[in-house]
Amino acid sequence: MLERAPAQGIRDGAGKVLLRLQSALPGLSPAEQRLAAYILDHPDEILYMSVHQLSELSGVSAGTVVRFCQEFGYAGFAEFKLMLAADAVAPVRTVMGDIAPQDDIRTIAEKIMTANVLALEDTMRLFDADAMARAVRAVAAAPRLEVFAVGASTVVAMDAKYKFTRIGKQVDAVADPHQQAMTASLMQPGDVAIAVTYSGDTKDIVESVARAKQAGAAVITITAHSRSQVASLSDLILLTGPMETPLASGAIRSTIAQLHVLDVLVAGVFLHDPEKALRAVERTAEAVAGKLL
Repeated sequence: MLERAPAQGIRDGAGKVLLRLQSALPGLSPAEQRLAAYILDHPDEILYMSVHQLSELSGVSAGTVVRFCQEFGYAGFAEFKLMLAADAVAPVRTVMGDIAPQDDIRTIAEKIMTANVLALEDTMRLFDADAMARAVRAVAAAPRLEVFAVGASTVVAMDAKYKFTRIGKQVDAVADPHQQAMTASLMQPGDVAIAVTYSGDTKDIVESVARAKQAGAAVITITAHSRSQVASLSDLILLTGPMETPLASGAIRSTIAQLHVLDVLVAGVFLHDPEKALRAVERTAEAVAGKLL
């Protein structure tokens, strides 16, 4: 096993990842050589992959991918991609997409608008009407909804709680991993867990979804990765379009895509029983009317 490298910042590791792979190639095992060769041939594509996608495309196991990254001194595949991103492109452009240091405010605004529009267009290219219709039926019939998310996706989870509450659904959105685990374990058959996760491989979400499934709940996942741990546990997958590099994680375009899918789901549930939903909207609107100046 290669000696683990000391922790270092993004800039310290830049420019080294591919060179280290190339130099180590002759001494790797056959499986590791296949993996290294695939990474060397597809460095740009690797940035957008989950560990399971890379595993499938390179012909090795997911465990081999993780161990391979650790042998080169990285905590795992996520850190490996982070360093590879810094190796491949300038960090400012990775974090902010196509925005360059010399751009003025109007140019920045136009570039962000274009990226956000493309995120919605990409999401609609992946739109599965049958999966959405089935998700609508499951949510409409569910006595209880739980929305699980961490990090940037919690914004979407809280929006889901607000919107489903407005139309009369019993729903909660839990961000704390410990509370997620407890809540998931108490779900019942007929309940629906909605997981919002860009990568589909976040440890806490995987655990929460697994517990919800074990308790008998159905799982609907909003994600950009159809081949991920959460996706493999899900009954229905609602895909979003934009792909992020590790340095751009949490970009607003990903959130916009998730919110778009959520809005379609909420609208579908509303129209499933519009009279009941409208009564709930009227009652909830009345409840907060006095709080407006």
